[in-house]
Amino acid sequence: MRIEGTFLNSRVARRIFFLFVLCAVVPVASLGALSVWGAWGDLAEQNQRRLHQVTKDVAVSVTLKLRFLASQLSLLASQGTGTNDVAAIQKSVLDSDFSSLTLVGEGTETPILGRPVSGPTLTGPQTLLLASGKPILLVDATARPPRVFLTAQIEKDSYQRLVGEIDVSKLWGWEALNDDGATELIVFDDEKQLLFTSLRTLNEDDLGGFINAPEVLHSGVSIGDREYQTHTFKASHGYTLSAANWNFSALLVKAGWLPQFAVLRRPLLLVLVGTILLVAFLSVAQIRRSLDPIEKLQDATKKFSLQDFGSSVSIDTGDEFQDLAESFNGMAGQLRKQFWTLKTIGDIDRKVLSSLSVEDLVETVLGKVPRAFPGTRATLTLLDSDSSESGTTYVQATSDEVSAFPVTLTPLDLDDLCRNPARLVKKAGEEQPGYLAPSESSDSDALVLPIFARGRLSAILSVSSSVEAPSVEDHESSLLRKVADQVGVALANAQLVQELDHLSWGTLQAFSRSVDAKSPWTAGHSERVTEMALAVAQQLGLGTRDLEIIKRGSLLHDIGKIGVPARILDKPTSLTEAEYEIVKEHTTTGARILEPIRPFAPVIPIVRSHHERFDGKGYPDGLAGESIPYYARIVSVADCYDSLASDRPYRSALGRRKVVEMIRQNSGTQFDPVVTRAFLEVIRSWGPNLVGNQISQDPDELAPTNAA
Repeated sequence: MRIEGTFLNSRVARRIFFLFVLCAVVPVASLGALSVWGAWGDLAEQNQRRLHQVTKDVAVSVTLKLRFLASQLSLLASQGTGTNDVAAIQKSVLDSDFSSLTLVGEGTETPILGRPVSGPTLTGPQTLLLASGKPILLVDATARPPRVFLTAQIEKDSYQRLVGEIDVSKLWGWEALNDDGATELIVFDDEKQLLFTSLRTLNEDDLGGFINAPEVLHSGVSIGDREYQTHTFKASHGYTLSAANWNFSALLVKAGWLPQFAVLRRPLLLVLVGTILLVAFLSVAQIRRSLDPIEKLQDATKKFSLQDFGSSVSIDTGDEFQDLAESFNGMAGQLRKQFWTLKTIGDIDRKVLSSLSVEDLVETVLGKVPRAFPGTRATLTLLDSDSSESGTTYVQATSDEVSAFPVTLTPLDLDDLCRNPARLVKKAGEEQPGYLAPSESSDSDALVLPIFARGRLSAILSVSSSVEAPSVEDHESSLLRKVADQVGVALANAQLVQELDHLSWGTLQAFSRSVDAKSPWTAGHSERVTEMALAVAQQLGLGTRDLEIIKRGSLLHDIGKIGVPARILDKPTSLTEAEYEIVKEHTTTGARILEPIRPFAPVIPIVRSHHERFDGKGYPDGLAGESIPYYARIVSVADCYDSLASDRPYRSALGRRKVVEMIRQNSGTQFDPVVTRAFLEVIRSWGPNLVGNQISQDPDELAPTNAA
């Protein structure tokens, strides 16, 4: 298994890892510590028993040897007859453990073996004991090394005695007993006098501290910079040698235990390290097994936060993580479906509420509802504004085509819809109403949602499911009801806008007719100008918005003539210069009339400038060429055409052919050449009954000779 160090970047991973390691290290370390502590105790006890045995063996050996030498010395002393048979005594001690043997008398020292020695001075009690025939053990602790003597009286009531100095190198026999070389020996008597030590570096302070330590008989002591485990065995000479008791202390350096403890330490360390490695490996494996699903779920939730609902989580662990992944995928599917549904419904709401066109409304509903609710079909029935019994049903025939057919609602249908204003379900197999028959099959249920606008039934939205999809009743009917309500609001808005539009156009027509009605000679003039201007604008390829502005401007282009007296408008003779100036003021008067009405702002340039000339000789501002508003240039041609082709009180109407010819001749001077060309195309398309056949068939011939 590949182990990456980055897995510990996760807090969960670190928690699991350290928990695993802690759960392994603490028990193993505790077990190891207890094992070491137990082994150390066992080793200490074992060494204590060994020290006890060593000290006992040494003490017994030395005591026996001293008694043996005392008996030998007593035997030698008993051989002395007073004749000082030195040769006989010397021969008998040749094989003894004495390093010297001296016959001591009153003022005399006769060496028998080695150099003469007299030993320590006897005390009064010792003299009495010696006189009783018992050997005396003497120690000279001041010497280094201490010297050990045995003395025995030659004869009872004699002043001579044998003094033998014991060869201490043969007395202790320590080297023979200390086979491992790790144990030391200190011998001292009850009077705290040092008799023997195997320590080479023992100073007086350390020795005094050791001998006077109260725990020396029981545990261990510190000598110098070392810790020793000790055991002391007390040997009693008692009545035999008439001497103080000797204490034999064996010492074992505690650091010397380590070679023995190393045998146990290595397996313990191997077990501890192996356990830690095994636990670390298992913890990493478990962490990877646990973190992989968590990382996948975490990545999926991040994608969800970015509204990426198309991904799913694949986990095959056979445990709760797999169950969690399956639950997550199920939840993700539901959220994906709901999000898509809500998003699509939001799109429907925005488009429906922003559209004032019935066609756009129908296209949006029929196209978006099946996307919001897959496996469904939608139909929308719009009832006539003047009757709820008839209308048109729209069906999405193909992805790009909407079919429409007329329907008539029966009184039973109307009653059924009005009694169920929220929703109505038409079950499969039931007789279907007329507004469902062409599209809804009898093998699927249909959810019918009546739509009321401004207090009357104005539309019907119906949604049916396919055979493979769930029943419509299982869908989010509340969301569909919301769509239906928004459609109702949009229909009400569309109807209101339509009514306002009709009111607006009616008002414009009333204004234009009121102006035209001021003189019988101008009756219908504004409407004819509007018709011609729209035809020219369409020929120029202008859009719906442009056509609407031109239509309004054409209807209102002469509204300023309200301020022109009727006597001037109906004067049968030519106008005077002053009267003509009054007539010319109708352009600025019309602009001032419309200025307070903000929606009419786009048409004011038409009203003010429709009498400007392309050569700059028009009125009221003397504009020329492209500086004249484009819409005004179009209305100017249409206005001139209708004025010349109509009767006036001061002249009869000119022939239409002549009027067209005059407009062609004034292209580039009075009229925009481009607009004139479009006008002539319109006249030609309207046919010879309008202008005759004398008009040139080549539009290029109508182009002006100059660009003025």
